[in-house]
Amino acid sequence: MKPKTTSGNIEELVSSGLEKYRKAVVSQLNGKKKPAFIVEMENTKSSCRTENQRNYVDDCITLVGLPLFFKEKPEKLVSFTEENNAIQIYVKDKILAMNEEAFGFKVDGCTIFECDNFFQAFCGCIASIYAFNLAYPKELTKYFTFVQNILIGLKDGEGKINLDKRILNVVAALNIQIK
Repeated sequence: MKPKTTSGNIEELVSSGLEKYRKAVVSQLNGKKKPAFIVEMENTKSSCRTENQRNYVDDCITLVGLPLFFKEKPEKLVSFTEENNAIQIYVKDKILAMNEEAFGFKVDGCTIFECDNFFQAFCGCIASIYAFNLAYPKELTKYFTFVQNILIGLKDGEGKINLDKRILNVVAALNIQIK
């Protein structure tokens, strides 16, 4: 069964959603209390030489910062230790690192894959959740629902969307920021 999306490529879908929402999310994160690893990424952005590098940093900040909008913890999405969470993107060094096998994705303690950058790890996480029909982790349900329905436009079943009020409020706030 094929997903009902504009593209069959998960990286294109995520990139497209990030292009639309990245500036609004990064802007609204300015007033929020963030974990140290997000602050570190924000500080790294000033040393980026090209627009593409700055956009990549903003993409990573957006992907790990979005849980804060739903009162969920980014630490439940990424881990810097190989814990045995149900679903986990683990980071061996820093989120902005680009090294061979610097990232991985685990389900119930079993490594599904390893990759070279955070964007690949995130896209692989979304693809794995879809391919293996995994339930979203309880502590990140709103975040993953937002990513699925709003960021990448992947609709369930007949294409009907039934979103939580908090998600709708976040979408409204981001859309106001975009205009």
